[in-house]
Amino acid sequence: MERFSSVEAAVLLEQPNRPVLSIFLPTHPSGPDKQQDPLRLRGMLDQAELKLVTGGLAKGDAAALLEPARRLAADENFWLQQDEGLALFIAPGFLRSYQLPLNLQEQLVLDDYAHLRPLLPLLADDQKFFVLALSEKEIRLLRCTESGCLTEPLADAPQSLAQNEQFSQRERYLGFYSRGSGSQARFYGQSDASSREELAQEHFALRVAQALDTELNGEKAPLVIAGTQELAHMLRQRLSYPHIAAGIVAGNPEHLSAEELQRCALPLVAEQLGLPRRQALEKLHAGLGTGRAEAQRLPLVQAALDGRVETLFVTPAGQIRGRIDMDSRQALPELPGGPALEADLLELALASTLRQGGRAYLAQPEELPGEAEAAALLRY
Repeated sequence: MERFSSVEAAVLLEQPNRPVLSIFLPTHPSGPDKQQDPLRLRGMLDQAELKLVTGGLAKGDAAALLEPARRLAADENFWLQQDEGLALFIAPGFLRSYQLPLNLQEQLVLDDYAHLRPLLPLLADDQKFFVLALSEKEIRLLRCTESGCLTEPLADAPQSLAQNEQFSQRERYLGFYSRGSGSQARFYGQSDASSREELAQEHFALRVAQALDTELNGEKAPLVIAGTQELAHMLRQRLSYPHIAAGIVAGNPEHLSAEELQRCALPLVAEQLGLPRRQALEKLHAGLGTGRAEAQRLPLVQAALDGRVETLFVTPAGQIRGRIDMDSRQALPELPGGPALEADLLELALASTLRQGGRAYLAQPEELPGEAEAAALLRY
């Protein structure tokens, strides 16, 4: 199972196979409802098969398309560790699944591209943050939003100080420890005043920092360190990641749950969370009538298709009904009395904005001009 990120969003939007099923499902990490989650997913896959056949796909082809997802739904190991939400994206020869720290609504969408609107809080760097819980006995990396968190694997990091000690026996024998990739190496001999315990902690912090820099490469969300002042200071000295919160969750984090860590860390990043979004909303309202903002339905869709949208705001349930002239790539209104169109042009505008490097946020209608379904801040 992949970690959902802007890189994964690009994979979903660029994969060429059609049609694409987007499935969203609330899940339960524990409790009696956890046992019902596989049944709910199987029920949604049954609905998806019916939708595919009704849309003209042969029954055998529909069954073949869904078979990998059905195997996943039947895999007991897949359900052992779940978070608040699950998203699946299915296309011919393609399957992606994501555990998510989001309380998702049950939803099934069949279209020519992946629908990403429910996952927008995880795409904006200012809507999420990371917490690293660091102690001598364990390491946990959490990816958090204001409403939840998900424990992430941290590849190549030692799981504890003791495990790192076993790994570093050869380095200790040679008497070499590095202060970090960007600083001068430090050598320790028998006459060095630093204690063996301090050396072990420093090398432990170095290896954690290296693994964390690799894991967070390309991210811009703030990172909060949870741990003792001493270990947090050692880690901060060795990290290259530039977006570290000034404060820490001080103390031994071993006895704090992921949810408790998220709640303790949230005040440390509260000012940063949502700042670019608030600034973009201010620019949006100031730009109306100047050519730098758009809240009219079809002109907004057209701007997204043309790559002119810098930041798009969409409401959770808003829709823009219409059609696209495939020759001219023009957004047009629905034909009076014509057949209902399955395509939602607002989803197409969102996909086009993300494909072309724009940002997108969820918004409530009262935040937008005239309580519109969507509004956009334009590049030009």
